[in-house]
Amino acid sequence: MKKIFLDCGSHQGEGFEHFNKIYGDEFEYHLFEPNPYNYSVLEEKYKDRKNIILFKNAVLNEETVRTFHWETHLKDSWGGSLIDDHNNRFYDSHDENVVTRLPVKCIDLIDYVNNLYEDDCKIVLKLDVESSEYDILESMIETKTIDKIKTIYCEFHTQYMVGESKDVFLNRENKIKEYMQTNNIDFHLWD
Repeated sequence: MKKIFLDCGSHQGEGFEHFNKIYGDEFEYHLFEPNPYNYSVLEEKYKDRKNIILFKNAVLNEETVRTFHWETHLKDSWGGSLIDDHNNRFYDSHDENVVTRLPVKCIDLIDYVNNLYEDDCKIVLKLDVESSEYDILESMIETKTIDKIKTIYCEFHTQYMVGESKDVFLNRENKIKEYMQTNNIDFHLWD
């Protein structure tokens, strides 16, 4: 059986380290990280690991190029988002003194999963993609790609939002969670 763990939003490997202890080395790990600083950390840490494939890409529900914004003032975080108005209490995505912008290629995660999937395949997905999780999960549900995923771990970013858009995203989050529960999807919140 082919076993693949998709770590979307790998940061500096913290999630991978956690899940590697749970799922072990029989899995092939695909780590996606668009932040160039974090990607270089991943390259150095895992250069000798044969079961890890690194992607210097973001994931979305379409193949495209988007502007990636990251918080260059917080050296211990180096977070970022593809969302122009990343509604976040930690930094203002429009503050040029705080945020660096970089075009990044985005992989269509729905196509990626469909191309990986085989009948005897076990795919586990971790999403920590700074507010892109809503579009991705809604598309996976709509296309039934969700049925090809064995287990999903997701961090919703509604908890960090402020202002009017928080209610919009909270409504989307609740609909996704309700779908997962109603359809017995092995879905876990991750933070």
